[in-house]
Amino acid sequence: MKTDLSAENKGAYVQGMFNRIAPRYDLMNRLMTGGQDLRWRREVIHRARLGPNAHLLDLGAGTGDLAREALRQHPDCHALAADFTLGMMRVGQRHAPPAPDWSAADALALPFASQYFDAIVSGYLLRNVSDLQLALKEQLRALKPGGWLVSLDTTRPVRSILTPFIQFHMRMIIPLLGSL
Repeated sequence: MKTDLSAENKGAYVQGMFNRIAPRYDLMNRLMTGGQDLRWRREVIHRARLGPNAHLLDLGAGTGDLAREALRQHPDCHALAADFTLGMMRVGQRHAPPAPDWSAADALALPFASQYFDAIVSGYLLRNVSDLQLALKEQLRALKPGGWLVSLDTTRPVRSILTPFIQFHMRMIIPLLGSL
């Protein structure tokens, strides 16, 4: 997320924005991605390479989609969904099982022991942190040696015949859906 906010104000801005959109976040995400986010989340968990009884942290979990996907793919894993937005976590806790554990956590100061998690995953987190280097440093601290850090985000697509349609979707449709 590009804003002209200071680092101190960016966290409050992001928190407020996600608290406001929490009740409709999942629907907006499905619509904005054409449902592709479901496939992307399955792939994130696949790439996390979870072993038996693995400890997974879904950081910036929002409503916990990645943590729930981990539990679907690996029912024996210990999935913890962590976010600093109470509204998103409340919505996530009302979702149907499987249910992860929940924790309030700021990506810049994780309240977890060093070298605890076998994998740390995030969806659309890194664009929203005020200090990317610190967020990554904290994740690496909490990750076991040999563990996996997997981040899902969007990037500018490669130019193709579909580029005008993609640009229209990103410049017109997504902002329209975001304003609902």
